[in-house]
Amino acid sequence: MKQNILFRIFHWFLNITLVIVALGAVGLVVLGFLTSGNPLPDTEKLKGVTSLNFKTTHNNKHFFYEYRTKEDGNYEEHFYFVNPRQLYSFEASDSLMASFKIRDEEQSSDKSILGGFMQFQKSVYKESVELPLRLGHPGYPISREQFVSSFRFLFWSYLFHGAFIFAFFWFLRKFVLGLRENNFFTDKNFSYLRNTAYVLMVYPFAAALWNHLGRIEPQVTYGGDIFSISTPEFGFSFLVFGIILLIVAVVFQQGVELQKEQELTI
Repeated sequence: MKQNILFRIFHWFLNITLVIVALGAVGLVVLGFLTSGNPLPDTEKLKGVTSLNFKTTHNNKHFFYEYRTKEDGNYEEHFYFVNPRQLYSFEASDSLMASFKIRDEEQSSDKSILGGFMQFQKSVYKESVELPLRLGHPGYPISREQFVSSFRFLFWSYLFHGAFIFAFFWFLRKFVLGLRENNFFTDKNFSYLRNTAYVLMVYPFAAALWNHLGRIEPQVTYGGDIFSISTPEFGFSFLVFGIILLIVAVVFQQGVELQKEQELTI
């Protein structure tokens, strides 16, 4: 009886998770379609604003938009691509003095929703200080079209990753439902467990290809000492977990074969 209750709870947990993942992924794509037509601020509504900047991120890369009003009353826009894996090292004698604002932590706030897919930050700054800039990420100028394209790609990424998450929980749910039967060593349950493992194993390769399609690498030349930070971008943890789950599936298949032999013997 206790086992049935636990399976039922887990079953409903997976059902709710599937609904959340499906609605979340589709909802974010719809939001992307509604906003991607003009993801940048309406300049007509920015009259009186001296400067504005915001950032969008995908594939662990940052895309910055900068709006500045000139002395003649006109404005200018700037778009930058920043790869966090690249750092520029300034010599001590050549270090630039940069103005850094001090964030008022009491009035500022940070929050995230949908498991961190959407993040909101409110920053209130106090006075600024001048500090030497020793390390920095190069900001490569990009076109307005490249910026808009990266913004749209971000929302398509939600649907792409959401599809894999949905597939993982779908096969896991089917496997859990199969375990509720008296004879759960069946070919069908083995296929569900094997497919769950396949989803985990395919995901890091598919994600790497997807990120490659949305990559922006401006062709630029620069001087100075720029070095790369060796942070892994490939999802090895998903691959390892998938392999372990596949091994479990193979062991489960042996149980299926033993069950068949027992039935033939009887």
